[in-house]
This record gives sequence, C-alpha cells and structure tokens, in this order.
Amino acid sequence: MRWSIREKRKNLCFAVKKEGIKKTEQENKDVFDPVNHQRLAVLFCSFSVESNNAPAFCVNPWVVFMDFYGRNDIPLGCFLEKYCFRPTYYCPSKSCDTSMVKHTRRFVHNSGCVSIYLNYFENEFSEENIVMWTSCTLCQSVSPVVPMSSDTWSYSFAKYLELKFHGDMFSRRGQFSCNHSLHQDHYQYFGYKNYVASFKYSPITIWEISLPPLLIEISYNVDQFQNQLIDDVRIIAQKGHEIFSLICDKLSVSVDETESPNNLRTILAKEQTLFKQRVEEVQLKLTSPTIENKDFDEKELHQAYWKISDVLLKIKRSIVENVENWNSRLAEASRKKDSDKRKDKSHSVELESPAVEELTNDAPFHELEGKEESVFIKKIRNSNSDFSDESYMPSSPRPFLRSQIDSNSISQNEELTESKKESDKKTVKTILSQLLPSTTNLTSIIQPFSSQEHYSLPSGVYMPIVVYENEPSSIIAYALNSYDYKKALEDQINKKHIDQSPSPVSKRKINSDKERSDEDKSLNLLGFLRNKDMKLDSNNFSIPSTAEQNFDQSVASEKPEEIKKIRNTHVEVQFQDSNCNFFCRIYLAEKFTTLRSAVLPIGEEAYIRSLSRSNQWNARGGKSGSNFAKTADDRFILKDMSKTEVQLFLESASNYFVYMNKCYTTKQPTLLGKIVGIYQIIFRNNSNITYRSHLLVMENLFYNRKVTQKFDLKGSMRNRLVVPDNQEGEIVLLDENLLKMTCDSPLYILPHSKAVLTAAIQNDTEFLSTQSVMDYSLLVGLDSENKELVLGIIDYIRTFTWDKRLETIVKKSGILGGQGKLPTIVSPEEYQKRFIEAMHRYFLEVPDHWAGLGRGLEL
Repeated sequence: MRWSIREKRKNLCFAVKKEGIKKTEQENKDVFDPVNHQRLAVLFCSFSVESNNAPAFCVNPWVVFMDFYGRNDIPLGCFLEKYCFRPTYYCPSKSCDTSMVKHTRRFVHNSGCVSIYLNYFENEFSEENIVMWTSCTLCQSVSPVVPMSSDTWSYSFAKYLELKFHGDMFSRRGQFSCNHSLHQDHYQYFGYKNYVASFKYSPITIWEISLPPLLIEISYNVDQFQNQLIDDVRIIAQKGHEIFSLICDKLSVSVDETESPNNLRTILAKEQTLFKQRVEEVQLKLTSPTIENKDFDEKELHQAYWKISDVLLKIKRSIVENVENWNSRLAEASRKKDSDKRKDKSHSVELESPAVEELTNDAPFHELEGKEESVFIKKIRNSNSDFSDESYMPSSPRPFLRSQIDSNSISQNEELTESKKESDKKTVKTILSQLLPSTTNLTSIIQPFSSQEHYSLPSGVYMPIVVYENEPSSIIAYALNSYDYKKALEDQINKKHIDQSPSPVSKRKINSDKERSDEDKSLNLLGFLRNKDMKLDSNNFSIPSTAEQNFDQSVASEKPEEIKKIRNTHVEVQFQDSNCNFFCRIYLAEKFTTLRSAVLPIGEEAYIRSLSRSNQWNARGGKSGSNFAKTADDRFILKDMSKTEVQLFLESASNYFVYMNKCYTTKQPTLLGKIVGIYQIIFRNNSNITYRSHLLVMENLFYNRKVTQKFDLKGSMRNRLVVPDNQEGEIVLLDENLLKMTCDSPLYILPHSKAVLTAAIQNDTEFLSTQSVMDYSLLVGLDSENKELVLGIIDYIRTFTWDKRLETIVKKSGILGGQGKLPTIVSPEEYQKRFIEAMHRYFLEVPDHWAGLGRGLEL
C-alpha cells in the first residue's frame, strides 16, 4: 500500500509537469472574473552568503506566474522531495559550489515574503514519509510532529504559498491555546531523514519611488526665518553698541582736551542715533501685529522677510563704513595732536631740514606710511557721511581693466617718482619713528566682521549681497545680481532675436559688434589673468602664471570660429573692493537663464538669494574626490569641476537643453538631476591668497528629505565597497554595500513603480549613450519616514574619449598584462547595458494579485 502511494505521487508529479494548463491571454481581461485569478505571481530568488557569487544572487530575482495545479505549479510534497530533501540537488548557478543547506530561497508576493531554509542533522527521522509540525513565534507553543497525509502531499504548492500570503485569519484547530495566525505567525517545519525544511513568513517593506520633480520648488519656514532675523538684529545691535563705545573711547584719547572736540562728538552722536533708529525700525517690523499674526500668505510673508534681511545687510555695511570713516578721522586727529606736540618740543629736536619740513607740513601723515597704512584711510574722507537707504544704492561694479599701453605708461611714471623720493621717505620715516610715539594702535579700530566678508561692494539688481571668500556661491550670486550681467544678458537676448531676421544694415552692425565684443572679452580675461601691474587703491593684483598658461593652452586647442561662438554665449563679470578683486564667468548665460525660468517657478531672485550663502559639504564614500558645497537653504548643490569636464559639457550642451526641454514639455519621466548653471570664479585678496574654480550648480535631490542611507550606484562590482568605520561626514555607500544589504532587506517596489523607473532609466541612458557619456551614477536615498526611494542620475558629464577607448582595447585584448579581464572603462553602449541590468537587479518588483491583468503603463 505504501509503495502504491509513492508511485501515485510520482505519477501525479510527472503528469502535472507534462500537462500544464494552456495559456489563454486576452487583450482585455475582466479583472473581477474569478477565473482570471486562478494563479499566483511570485518573485523568486536564491542566494547564499558563502557562495562564490556573494553578495550577488545565485538565481537572480524573477517573477514566476504559477497557475493553480497547472503551469509552473507542483505538488507540495513533490517540491519538498525534489528541491529540499534530494542530496543530489545543487544550486542552479554554475559558479556556485555551495551546498543547498547553506542557501536561502525566497518567494515574495504582495506585502510578504516566504523564506525557505534547510538544515541537516546527524540524527534522522525514523518515519519513512515526510513529517511536519509548527512553532509559534509569539507564544512559543509547538504542535505535535505528525506525518504528512496523502492529500497534503498532493496539495498545490502555489495554493500553499497563497495561504501563507493571504491566509492570515486561520489559526490552529483543536484543543490548543495558541490563537495566532497559523500561516504568518508560525514557523512551519517539514522533516525527512536527516533534513528539515523551514518555511518562515515575514512582512516586507515596499518602497515608493520619487524621481526628480519637473519643477524646483523652495519651501520656506517663516517661523525659523523670523527667529533667525531676530537673532541677527540682536547681534548687530550688540556689535554696533561695542563699535560706538570704542569710538567714543578712542575719541577721548586721540583728541586734545584743550581743543573743542564738539564737531567730532556731534558727528558720533548723530551716527549713533541714526544707527539705533534703523535697528529699532527693523525690530518693530519683525514684531508688528501683521507679521506676528501671519496675515500674509507664505510667499508674501517671506518676501517681507527678504526686505528686512536686506535692511540688516545695509546696517552691517553702515557699521563697516563707520569703522572706516572713524579710523580716518581719528588718524587725522592723532596726526594733528602729534604735530602740536612736536611744536612744543622744537627746542630739543632739530627738524629744520627743508625736505623734512616740506613733507611734514604739506603731506598728510598717512602718506608717509605708504602701503603700511590702511587702505580704508585713503578711500574715505567724508566726515559727514549719511546712512540713509539711498546711500546704499551705488552704481554697478566697474570692470577694472587697463590697456597694455596705459599700464606701461603708469608704471614708468611711478618708477620715476618713486626713485626720486625713495631716499627722502626713508630718511623721514627713520627720524619720525625715533622721535614720535606710535599712534596707529591707539587710533585703529578693528572691523567687527571677518576680513573675508566684503560688505562695501555696490548693491545689485535685486538686493545687496555680501561676498564671502570662503563661500564661492556668494561670488556667483553677486555676479548674477550685478547690473553688468543683466545688461550683457539683455544684449545676448536682443542679438538672438535680431539674428533670426536681420536686415542688411543690422547684419553689418552685428558683425562689427561681434568683432568688438570678441576683442573686449579676450582683453577682459587676458587683462585679468596677465596684467600684473593692475592696481586697486595702491594694492597690486595679479594671477599666477599657471592660469595664464592654462588659458593659452585652451585657446590654442580650439579653432578661432569655435572660440568666438562659445565666447558669445558666456558673460564675464569683474568687481572689486579695496581688499579683493573678483572675476566670474557665467557659461551659457542665456541658455541656463531660459532653463531656470522654466523649472524654477520661484524666479531668478530666489535662485540668487539661495546662492548667496553656502556651507561646505563633506560627503564621504564616493570615488570622484570632488569638493561639494550646499546652499544654506539646502536647495542646491555646488560641485567642483575640472576644466576638461567644463569643455566636455559645453560640446554637448545644446543637446542637454533640448532633452531637458522635451522632458519638461512632454512630462516624460527623467532621472537626470537638473544642472542649472556652470561658472568659473577667480579672486585674489591683499594677502596674496588666490582661488580659482569651475563650479556646477544642480538641484539637491534630497531637499526636504530625511534620508537615512545614500547609495552611489554604477552597476559595477569593481572597487565599489565602502567601509563606513572611522569615517566622518555623510557617508555615501556603493554597489557592493547595497547588494550586501539586499540579502537581508531588499529594495522592493510595486509593478507600476518599476515600469516608471525602467522607462526613465531607458530614456535617460539612451540619451547619454548617444552623447558618448558614461560613468554616470544613480544616486539613491532611503527616506524611511515616507517609505520612498529618492532617485536621480548624477555625474553625467564624462565622455568616452580616445584615451579611454585605447585603455578598453588594451585590457580586453590582454596586451601589456591586461590578461583579458573585464575593463574598468567600457564603451558608452556597454556601460548603458551594464547599468540597466544592474538597476533591474537592485530594485525588485513585487507582484500582487492584480499582476498580469493590467495593460501596463503608457509612458
């Protein structure tokens, strides 16, 4: 009898395998017809942490459609005997020689996962047939061990999995105290001989995907902004009080009591009163009932805060100018006081030399000090300065250019005058340094702000901006806010419109203007980079010769026509104050402005304000080695670019703008993180500190997200592992880190999400491949709070150049020791294929009971 049952089981197993049920698909299926639900779709995979394939899968995840008692189905007992208890069953992967006992197999459906584990024991079961029992994970109760019945052995494996996924309402029968779910709260064990197969159900986390939005929005926290402004007002008021108290103390020391100091004290009292009034006005605005009650909408309220912030910047500027003015006044008063003392001591000191008498009486004392004197003393001489709002709106910054002839003539005149007076100055300085007490320390007031903060630059189109030397984004913001940039951009736009339908007269005018503009631009940059005789307030400014060499090499490598065409699309802005000279080149100004006008509904002013402040961002784990910064509002990322990367982007920039416009107008899903500007900045200060950089500005993909983990994925397994131990800053993990995590907690997404993701990856990589772009990455952030995967493709600038092509050929052929290994650098087409395949493995589609019944997404 026992033999006939086993034979019956085998025959049933083979019969089901051979017969199956014919596939009947219709174009439009009735999703509510029970006949169309007589199947189960599961995601199956197999892996082992001890396999040679680790951390990759031995059997890559794939969706299996199992028709009940039909196609791809098998009896439960047949499955156990064939795939669990058969010693001769090995892993299907040819590269894996690990025993199946050390493998884990998973069946995933809807919101759950059934994992199958195997264990081998020395003591075997005495029963000839399969035995089974359960154990509750909640109350630890264990059922008796019973042999598997014939009906259970013949039960559909697909139906058994369906009970595990959807039969959570069933509990154990009989006189048992456990009322927990039999199929989801219990481990189910099947034993035969020395083997035990464990079936464990566990819930899974299903992620939604979040692609870069079509529009770059900025959300404002008005309460936080208001508190920040209140703190700024308090700090500014404190600094102003300290400065005016210090001026008062210096005034009492520097001015002779026998003379009437009323004039200076009156000026000081007037300026201090004006300062207090302006601070009180800001405090009243911040605490006004309309603002406190939030009577405006969020946008209007934030614009009101913008205006208050602008007033605070002007107040800061007034403090700086007060210090400069009073340094000048106190120096003059101190000089006069010292002059009176020298007259009183004329009987003991011989100063009858005509040269000395002429210098001391006719020239101010600060001219004798030359370059050692503060530059602010030379600049500011107005003793009745006014701090009204109108005084903070000077004209736009002037380019500080000189022709070669002017600079040569000036330098020759300076050499003649300096050679005549050098000996006289040294003599006078020596005598005065011995006879006069040093008053520089007494009358010098230290600026309350860092020397790297430049408050005295003229205001621009939208707002006053402070330039910070350690925040390159502020240089960009100032350039975009300048009147020079606005005029140059308007000229570009006007020329573009005229070029579309030019008349013969306008055509000749355009050509002459182009020639003139090309000459001006070349002189602009060459003058900025080469002119070492350029002076600003008697302070030499020059850029080291390396920049000049680099520029010459780049010019020589391009054709003159290409240079003209490229240069006509850029805008160069130069500005300066008494301490530092700045240069900013805005690449493809008109193109990027058009792009920002489409994707930035907040407007250009908000973009500039966002760039006005930034912080260094220490992102660890990535392989690029680039420096990063974030704007203070966290909306944009700034990344250092090499000169080669800039040139490569410029070559294919027109295609980039066309593709982004297509995605915007057709609402096509795209993963490309939007690049909204590329800039070159150079500056040099009085301390001979020079900085130059090319910067890329793109949207922050993780804006307003609480991302717990970040991954930079390229689809490669070569050197793509980060060990997070002992690393500071935000750690960005790589491909191998994700695969190791996938063994425990894979990234599951729903079918519609997988369809959108697949379409976006296909479209974007196809575009990048046609541009010969490679080495791009998919940046993934895990937003655990919202259960979303925040995705975006970054670093899509590097192209497949001839040196990379040669390296690929050498490594593939085995020449020079390549040994035919898979090259680190592949062609754009191969990179695209590898990238798509890897992303398919990284993001696993979880089928549900509607799988296969829909028509798919039309993208």
